[in-house]
Amino acid sequence: MGKITSHKNYKHFYEIIKANAPVAYGGTKLFDGDRDYLMQIPEEFASTLCYFQYVFNGNPINLLEIGTASNLTNTMFWNNLNIENNIIVDALLCPNVEKSLVGNLSFKDGTVFIIGDSTGEKVKRQVSSLGLEYDIVFCDGNHDYEYVKKDYEFYSEMVKVGGYFVFHDIDNDKMPGVRRFIEECDFDGFENSVDYKVTGNENTCGIGIYRRIG
Repeated sequence: MGKITSHKNYKHFYEIIKANAPVAYGGTKLFDGDRDYLMQIPEEFASTLCYFQYVFNGNPINLLEIGTASNLTNTMFWNNLNIENNIIVDALLCPNVEKSLVGNLSFKDGTVFIIGDSTGEKVKRQVSSLGLEYDIVFCDGNHDYEYVKKDYEFYSEMVKVGGYFVFHDIDNDKMPGVRRFIEECDFDGFENSVDYKVTGNENTCGIGIYRRIG
């Protein structure tokens, strides 16, 4: 596709994300005690949404989100992609997200929410029992190296050929485990489709999109 910022919905996405992201991430939202904000850098996540709108072109998809916190990232996917199966795994460890989490889940009919450590055997069995293959696995759970490694090794096997494994925080200096894993992984059967990285904010994130090719 052409330059992502020329996508017809880029400006719309950017403005919504900026209004709901904290100032430290390049947004305009001030912290008020609740964690009801998007932990996304507007340019990066707007580009990601545009990329997937282009790739899937309105076709129904299966989404697995590992780590959801306020559930606002999931809501942006839900509202802007045609999600047939919405599966979420989260250990519910983030403080002050209850109101946002419940409110955002309340309108997503058929969503499956699995509580627990994504690398734990019970959770893995529960996800496997669903019998789904995924168009997108969005990995934004525990950012420590060993957890990222385990998440990728297990859940990447559930990605359809032509589907995507997406890493959040590939360029986050405060949580270097994701970057370290990516630097060390050979990504057998996957290719790096695109990375979105924006610098200049107090916090950095980065989104890495890997396509399954075999």
